[in-house]
Amino acid sequence: RGAAKKKYQERELKTASAGAALVRREAARLTSSAAYMMNAGLGVVFCAVAAAFLIFGRGRVLGIVEAMGLSTDTLTAIAALVIGYFLSTMVFSASSVSLEGKNIWIVRSAPVSSAEILMAKRRLHLLIAVPAALLPAAASASVIGVNAVFTALFAAAFALVTADIGLVENLRHPSLTWINEMQPVKQGAAVILTMGMLLVPTLLYIFLLSGSDVRLVLGGCAVVFFGLDRLLVHWLRTSGVRRFEELG
Repeated sequence: RGAAKKKYQERELKTASAGAALVRREAARLTSSAAYMMNAGLGVVFCAVAAAFLIFGRGRVLGIVEAMGLSTDTLTAIAALVIGYFLSTMVFSASSVSLEGKNIWIVRSAPVSSAEILMAKRRLHLLIAVPAALLPAAASASVIGVNAVFTALFAAAFALVTADIGLVENLRHPSLTWINEMQPVKQGAAVILTMGMLLVPTLLYIFLLSGSDVRLVLGGCAVVFFGLDRLLVHWLRTSGVRRFEELG
C-alpha cells in the first residue's frame, strides 16, 4: 500500500540466443564504467585518431614521407606495427574474467555452458577491436595504396590473437579478490604477452627479411596468427573451460 504503481503495457516479446544474451551482458558490464572503458580500450581511441590523421592530414603525412625518403614497403610495415601496438593495449578480454570478482558464481550458475560464457567474452573483444583496427588500416590506403589490404589482413589476424591471449592469460592468472575494478584491468600480463607477439615478426623483418616483399611478410604473419588463433580457441574450449569451472 502506498507504493508507486505502473500500468502494464503489452509489448512485443523479443528473444535472442544464449550467445547474444551473454555478449549483451559483457557489453553492459563494459559500458557501466567509464574508467574501465578508457583503461581497457584506449587503443580504440588511438585507432580513430590515427585514421582521422591519415585521411584529413594526408598532405602533411606525404610531406613527412617525402622528407624522410621512406619507401612504400617501409610505410606499410610501420602502419602494421603501429596498428599492432594499438591492438596490444586493448585488454577487454584480458580483464573480463577477473572483473567477475567474487560474484563469478552468478554467471557460472546460468543455464549456459562455460564455453559459451568464455566465447562471449572473446566475441565482445573482437566486436570492438577488429573494426577499430581496420579503420586506420583502410585509411592508410591514402598513403600506401593497395598495400593497405595486407595491413588490414595482418591487423585482423593480430586482433584475433590478442583477444585469445588476453582471455587465456586471465584464466591462468585471474584476480577475483580485487577492491577496485581498475586493479585487474591495469595489472594483467596480457599486454606484455601481446607486445612480445608483435616484437617477434618486427625483429625478424628488421634483421632477416628487410629485403623481402613486405606484402609476403605480412601475409605470412597473418597465416601464422590465424593458425595460432585456432589453437588458442581449442585450448579455451577444453582446458580453459575446466579452468573457468574451478574458479570461485
